[in-house]
Amino acid sequence: MIDLKRCYQDAAENHIFGETELLPDIELALVFGNKRIIDELAESVARDYHRGQFARIMTLGGIETACGRTEADAIADTLIQNYKIPPHAVLRETESRNTLENAVKALEKMKQHLGDEPAYSIVGYGHAYAGMRFLWTMNKVFTSSVLMFKQVFPSSYTTENAFLSKVFRDSCQQQFERLPFYASSNYVSPVTLADINGRVQSAFPARQAA
Repeated sequence: MIDLKRCYQDAAENHIFGETELLPDIELALVFGNKRIIDELAESVARDYHRGQFARIMTLGGIETACGRTEADAIADTLIQNYKIPPHAVLRETESRNTLENAVKALEKMKQHLGDEPAYSIVGYGHAYAGMRFLWTMNKVFTSSVLMFKQVFPSSYTTENAFLSKVFRDSCQQQFERLPFYASSNYVSPVTLADINGRVQSAFPARQAA
């Protein structure tokens, strides 16, 4: 039985600044589109790609940006054109309209291009104001994968100054207050950062043995 009170407490403490630990090698990076931080998302993902953290990227989101491209296309094009990511390394999911659709359609895309089994290990990248929502959504859809998540801040914020902005604080609060509704509607599967990090740590020996 999931302890929702513990999950909500964890979300309240960590939904902005909490990140999971990362495996030494990851099969797939999922980039949750947000038209306001296209460059920041691409920069964060590209940095980890060039470090050899993963070899496959899937950009998500069918909402149009100001230039008329979908979020997924805008992020993918930025990765390829500005950060020298090979086009063959980037898959695009351009139909989803919300976070749950992002994850569900990403799973469908995986089966089409990467085989019937979901990726063993997945790291998600998304806007810092809703980190726990992204993580809880991934936990619902990718039930057999080791999950990780990295927060991406707008370029004007860092973990040190984000709470100095009332606009940013209010956005975070709004996202957090929606979590109980998402959980009660079965849109997400609550999980704590401690639980996720425990899964990541337990996966290290399995990956080394393989």
